[in-house]
Amino acid sequence: ANEAEVPFFSMAGPEFVEVIGGLGALRLRQLFKVARSYSPAIIFIDELDSLGRRRDSADSGRSGKGGGRGGGVSEMEQTLNQLLVEMDGMDTTEDVIVFGATNRADLLDKALLRAGRFDRHIFINLPNLAERKEIFAIYIAKYRLAPDVVQDELVERLSGWCPGMSGADIARLCNEAALSAARRDDKVIGVTKADFETAFERILAGAAKRSNPLTAAERHMSAVH
Repeated sequence: ANEAEVPFFSMAGPEFVEVIGGLGALRLRQLFKVARSYSPAIIFIDELDSLGRRRDSADSGRSGKGGGRGGGVSEMEQTLNQLLVEMDGMDTTEDVIVFGATNRADLLDKALLRAGRFDRHIFINLPNLAERKEIFAIYIAKYRLAPDVVQDELVERLSGWCPGMSGADIARLCNEAALSAARRDDKVIGVTKADFETAFERILAGAAKRSNPLTAAERHMSAVH
């Protein structure tokens, strides 16, 4: 949006799905109405699967805040139908572009993916070893490291620990390391290797192992740790 220099409207899918019937559809109408009034504009819907889930999905009833199948399913279907209406009602002259993001594209309703709706798909894979190095370098540069820590060596080491981690996971690891350093009651100034090890151990259990098969080099580096 900054590059395009146009208004940017962002909402997450769960914000549209409510227990109160019709509220999600109303919010969608308001969102598109406001965006059109500011056109050219961009609408971004995160966690699109929360409101665009297949209507025959076995677990769709758990997407509503009510937790049951009754009102939750009805409200989600109303909201999804309203989104389809809004997408169909958009004119190319309105200069409003709609983006969506999801980690579960397999759950999206087929009607949502038809031509004229979300018909262009960009798959962003988890970062590979080289990309993890770049991400670690960006985040680690924000922190003051302990005197005995060499940044390049630390980046090399950490990136080998984390196959399957996303950019958000890496950011969290670095933030946890900084918090660990802040909690320490000693005279060492800066974030140490031990802080990163502590952070890694804290989030390892919760980090999803969602990666492509590792290369031989990546398997070796992970095993060495």
